[in-house]
Amino acid sequence: MNTDDLVKIEQYRRFLRPDWRRWLPPDPERGLTREQREALRHDFMLRDLAFETPLARRLRKEQEAREREEQERLEAEHHREIEREALQLKAELAALRFELVWAEFCSKAGFNPDQPRVPAGNPDGGQWTDGASSADSTQDHEVQSDEISAARRTRGHHYVTRELFEKLKEEGLSDEALKVFEEHTTGPLADPSSNWYDAEHRLYNRAVEDLWKDFKERNNIQIDRMTADEARDFVREVVGSDDARIGGFLRRMWLREFIRRGMGGRRGNE
Repeated sequence: MNTDDLVKIEQYRRFLRPDWRRWLPPDPERGLTREQREALRHDFMLRDLAFETPLARRLRKEQEAREREEQERLEAEHHREIEREALQLKAELAALRFELVWAEFCSKAGFNPDQPRVPAGNPDGGQWTDGASSADSTQDHEVQSDEISAARRTRGHHYVTRELFEKLKEEGLSDEALKVFEEHTTGPLADPSSNWYDAEHRLYNRAVEDLWKDFKERNNIQIDRMTADEARDFVREVVGSDDARIGGFLRRMWLREFIRRGMGGRRGNE
């Protein structure tokens, strides 16, 4: 309602009869165009406001206040929804950027979870290999308990955790599966803090154990007969896990490695 409307209301209040509707024709809108009908209805509304009773005025203002509050609530909710969508898009974009950086880093570093490694017990244990020479050298090697702790300190992060490894070993896991779990590591890390046994690492350990239970049940694994291929399938599930406790830990570890290497660090004697 603008100033002109307020002026008209005051004029009608002073010079118009309160029973002004008695003098209207039966169909005042007959023969009028759409614009004329809208103008006539607006004028009638101003006349009604001119002779509005105090009670009706109060009820009208309360209704208008409720309508304003509802409109403001809807606008605020719509604004919050837009902000949530914008933040979600930013998060997805940041994740995509990180995945691109990580993929580029892994490509430059030559990282491949399935790439063969020189086995434990070898002087070059844990290093990358093309598989040609290691195939001959691994035939006569088995996983030895006195080699495990030393290998873990020099070969970086094991995707299958030490706790789970030792537990499965006690339960009689096949030697070939143990060998696969022992060999699949990140390799020596430039940033030692990436593999500290902190709260994040403990969450990772629990998540890997949960994943193992699910994997074992889904694939009907008999641990004493588990094959190397089945062991490699489990390692691949760990590396590609959607569980935030696993995927988040691995992504943070490789991001720290990327930052350390960007500052001139290198991974072991790779």
